Amino acid sequence: MKSFGMYRTRAAVLLLSSLAAYCFAVPAARAITATWQSSGLDLFFYTNAISAGGRVTSPTFLGPAVVNETTMQFDPLPASEPARLGTMLIAFDTSLFIEAGLAANRYQINSVTVQATWSYEGSSSTLYYQNTPITQGEVLAEYASGNVTSQRPMELYGVGFRNGYTGYEFDGATSGPPLMDEITHPYTSGSYNAYPLVGDGSLPGQYVDVTNSVTGGFSATAPGNTTTPFTPTPWAIGTTGLTNGAAIPDNTTFTFPIDLNGTGVRSYIQQSLADGGLGFFISTLHATSEFGVGGGYPRWYTKEATGFPYFVPAGRLPQLVIDYTILPPGVPGDYNNNGAVDAADYVLWRKGGPLQNEVDNPGIVNPQDYVEWRARFGNTSGSGSAFMGTASVPEPRLGAAFVLVGILLASWQRMITRKVQG
Repeated sequence: MKSFGMYRTRAAVLLLSSLAAYCFAVPAARAITATWQSSGLDLFFYTNAISAGGRVTSPTFLGPAVVNETTMQFDPLPASEPARLGTMLIAFDTSLFIEAGLAANRYQINSVTVQATWSYEGSSSTLYYQNTPITQGEVLAEYASGNVTSQRPMELYGVGFRNGYTGYEFDGATSGPPLMDEITHPYTSGSYNAYPLVGDGSLPGQYVDVTNSVTGGFSATAPGNTTTPFTPTPWAIGTTGLTNGAAIPDNTTFTFPIDLNGTGVRSYIQQSLADGGLGFFISTLHATSEFGVGGGYPRWYTKEATGFPYFVPAGRLPQLVIDYTILPPGVPGDYNNNGAVDAADYVLWRKGGPLQNEVDNPGIVNPQDYVEWRARFGNTSGSGSAFMGTASVPEPRLGAAFVLVGILLASWQRMITRKVQG
């Protein structure tokens, strides 16, 4: 015969399990995959480009890099003819499928992939596949020795703006800043209006212009607008079903799986979704002069390639796939964005951040952040925007939980009574 204590223990377990399931079971946000079958804007960034936004292909290549015989280093290059002389900007109107205007940290990014296809456009040159990065020193060594190869990785970066530009105009109706369009040349007064960028590992939240990373020279972001040569880490390297060193067939599609853990990558994409437009630069360091006119460098199809004279299949246009989740609104003072203002947020503040859901001067970690955290300690995603503090009244969900406790206690008492009487 089972003891009265055993029934009491089982009833207590049932009570606590039911209460925990009710109080802490929060509906999970659903992951969604959005796909863009074509870019909304694409531009051939080149100083001498004619109809930069109306071309059917955008070549990518290295400019007139020259090794100085005295220093055995590249001569620095200006903004008018930078090292990454030919690049392709592609941008997607993300507001078509993802709600814009939310706080950036509400966009949980699970994966981002870009696809692009290129053609030889009748060139007799052959390019060779490489799916690993190339360093600035390796490029310099090739040029210094005169043995420049056509085996280069296909690189993808973020987009930075300058000269008054702040975003994208996908209908292209208005010329000039503040929105970049396809009817305005990408260079103003001989200087580029946008540039490929990477995150600055030494300054969280800041980004670095990589236009002249190979040679040094003008930089939109460096102090004094001058940079020394350096090796950036691309946000993605284009891959396809080839082995390193293999000849690349015509009309090969490359997939760019973006490294969301790269410095500044995730926050860049989150802010871009909040703004409603996400852009990238495709850049390669294929030489031009060594191969002559029409030489060996990629020519990427743009969205215009579906028309005359190419009529390429839709699958070869620039494409974007984002797997994401929209998170509930953040809680002010919840610096790690886990849904509650708790001790973990204080620890993160003590470490210097970075902080999410800041109240005072977002982006800057300061003593006032502690004051704001302390005033909101104990708040959760269900506690609204008012200050509840540590002595807050029960929220509706918690109040309902107390009702559940009463029901379960009554059931427990009835069960115990029956067992005792039986």
